[in-house]
Amino acid sequence: MADILKADAHLARDVPGERPIVDVAVGVLLQADGRFLLTSRPAGKVYAGYWEFPGGKLEAGESVEQALARELHEELGLDIDPADVQRWREQLVDYPHALVRLHFCKLFDWRGELQMREGQAFVWDTLPVQAAPVLPGRCRCSNGCRRSAAWLQADFKKYSLLRPSHKDFSINSI
Repeated sequence: MADILKADAHLARDVPGERPIVDVAVGVLLQADGRFLLTSRPAGKVYAGYWEFPGGKLEAGESVEQALARELHEELGLDIDPADVQRWREQLVDYPHALVRLHFCKLFDWRGELQMREGQAFVWDTLPVQAAPVLPGRCRCSNGCRRSAAWLQADFKKYSLLRPSHKDFSINSI
């Protein structure tokens, strides 16, 4: 796992000292043309209106894959097979309100139409990310985070070898 990313470092933490880690499954839904899904955080949640990859907290006894399948269905109306989830990266993020371990997973296959069941918005975006503002840590391909963009670009290049119609991205445009 990478180093701890401290989001909004200038803000005080709700609970000083040792905090429990909250595990979150994060879905990076990738289309064949290289676009990826971002959703906005709904009103009433921390960081409301910020853009992120979709997903949510793991419930007791759930695997990352099961949690992602449940969250994508509950929030977006999409169905996935947990066996299709490709674990990708992990990132520990110290937010002012919580210490979160993000489990980034790539998905190339899903069923259903986007329904935005929590009133959120969505966009299929590319590098460099156009949607703003972006949630710190949750969308690891944004806001000048060159290392994460390099992860995405390298994986897109591998993916493009499998799917020739895939668009190639340039990290230099970030």
